[in-house]
Amino acid sequence: MGALGVAATRDGAGLTPMEHRHIIAAEYECDGIIDGLDVRGRADLTYQVTEGVALCQRSTADGMTLAYWPGGQSPVVSANTSSNPRIDCVWIRSNNEIEYHAEDDLYDHGNAVEIGVTQGEPASNPVAPSLPPNSTLVRRVRVPAGAASTQNVTVDGSVDYAVSKYTNGRTIGFTRLSNDFTFNSTNWTSYCRTQIMIPVDRMLRFELTCNPACDPPGGALDFKKYCELMVGFRIDGRQYGMNHYITCYGAWDDKYVTDRAECVRGTHDVDVIVKKGNGNAGVKFHGGVLPGFVLRVTDQGPVR
Repeated sequence: MGALGVAATRDGAGLTPMEHRHIIAAEYECDGIIDGLDVRGRADLTYQVTEGVALCQRSTADGMTLAYWPGGQSPVVSANTSSNPRIDCVWIRSNNEIEYHAEDDLYDHGNAVEIGVTQGEPASNPVAPSLPPNSTLVRRVRVPAGAASTQNVTVDGSVDYAVSKYTNGRTIGFTRLSNDFTFNSTNWTSYCRTQIMIPVDRMLRFELTCNPACDPPGGALDFKKYCELMVGFRIDGRQYGMNHYITCYGAWDDKYVTDRAECVRGTHDVDVIVKKGNGNAGVKFHGGVLPGFVLRVTDQGPVR
């Protein structure tokens, strides 16, 4: 047993490679790409894979490795002589011949980081092939029918990224309207649209902070004016969660509305939608030293 950053003893006792891999694994929720490793076609039958780093995992019991690829070409693939397209999978893995010999049927030949390609079967609706043991997906690539090179392939933009455990609770979207405005519509109206990106499916928390007052504000004793607002949260134009009601009177009053939603990986637009319900006045929002109208989106961890 040993600690990262502490030297081994003179007789060689200290942190083992497997212990080091478990230290790495303790920081991440899943394997995947950390940086770089973009894939593009070439005028020959290889793929160009840019410099990058990936998190690789043989098994849960083995921990994880951080694999660096300096950039270069993949192994040669076959031309697609079929009249149908196929999907190839470009992958990366950390070989570990010292601990996992080839005779163990785990096929570790050497200790180098390896980029490989698994070819799919041509079909009218092709599916991605299974990856070899111990490998981490870099990209899926669609090879057109009759392709004699990889030059015109289509690289799937969906990427499996490694996700740190420390992203839980992190703010991934924030928008504040600091200007004064009055709302008086009985139709759903969008505010605070912002874009977020999540590398894997995550649970998101939406939080609206605002300080409405019926228009014109009359102070703490003004209960003559009243209005209710209905509030919801959307991802890519679709509402998630519940409808929430805010009741407003004649004094400025901070309001907080929260909800949660599962969200698939990728880039998304999120916003708040508001409409007026019962009431005898419009609703005024004030910025400046008051909260204004604020949407915050936080990462609540993986969908379980």
